[in-house]
Amino acid sequence: MSARLPSGVLVGLLAGVLFYLNALIPYSHAWPLLWPLFGGAFAVLSSARMKEERVSFGQGIKHSAGAGVVAGLLFFAATLPTLYALAQPAFEQVDRMLGAVEVLVRVSAAVALSLGVAALLGAAASVVGGVLVLPVARRLAH
Repeated sequence: MSARLPSGVLVGLLAGVLFYLNALIPYSHAWPLLWPLFGGAFAVLSSARMKEERVSFGQGIKHSAGAGVVAGLLFFAATLPTLYALAQPAFEQVDRMLGAVEVLVRVSAAVALSLGVAALLGAAASVVGGVLVLPVARRLAH
């Protein structure tokens, strides 16, 4: 028996890894949110290519939201322990190699909450990306 992951989950995993890696770059500001946006768009496009029927608005939202949730969860689950590890005094040299000129923020409840908000914004960006490419996905199914 072959267990295949839905394409939205695979796209979400890839978008989540890229979201996480881009967020590790110091002073990257909001640029990491592009990866969930692209992930949502690609999830809708790949689902349209696999099916020979039109992708409805609800299906597009479902595929892009699924990819966004996976990307956001992976981002949160990977970033929180990474920030905790990089905030330790033993990693000051690694912090400087990554480009941080100041001491990294200490992990607290506010940091965890802000990472959760960033993960939710990533999921929302994924839905926006899916909605933006929905007209293209509808044409692909014909």
